[in-house]
Amino acid sequence: MKDFYRQALHKKFIAGIVFSVLFVVGIPCIPIGFSFGLIPVGVAGIIFTVVGFYGTPLVWTMYGNARANLGVYCLITEDGVKDIDRIAATLNVDAKKTLAQVNYLINKRYLRGYLLDGMKLVAIEKENNEALNKCPNCGATLTLEGNVFHCPYCGGRFNAR
Repeated sequence: MKDFYRQALHKKFIAGIVFSVLFVVGIPCIPIGFSFGLIPVGVAGIIFTVVGFYGTPLVWTMYGNARANLGVYCLITEDGVKDIDRIAATLNVDAKKTLAQVNYLINKRYLRGYLLDGMKLVAIEKENNEALNKCPNCGATLTLEGNVFHCPYCGGRFNAR
């Protein structure tokens, strides 16, 4: 199985580099383009500078947040740690923040094959992964209560297969 999270992280890193380069290239293109009558170069410089100025911080912030979630992702997928409190203690962060990171990873479908049962991750069978990861009524992430999956938003209950 492909490592989707690392691929997404890599794409965000490349996007950060591209936006940074656009900003740096755009600034000298403005005076060079308009000084020598190269209007398309000057206009491209303005566009590159604006896109780089506003886009660079956004892309690098997204990359930083994704990089922060990588530790949680690796502890779950590579080390097999399923307890939220243990993950939080290992990374020396707050359990609520760790729970939010795990929810993010599950909701974005980077972390497949798991459901949250309170403060623990429960592995679900691969064949049931697609059907039981999301509530068929509202699309929320299901939690496991005994042998029944429960939707915290609409109240739906579904038997575990």
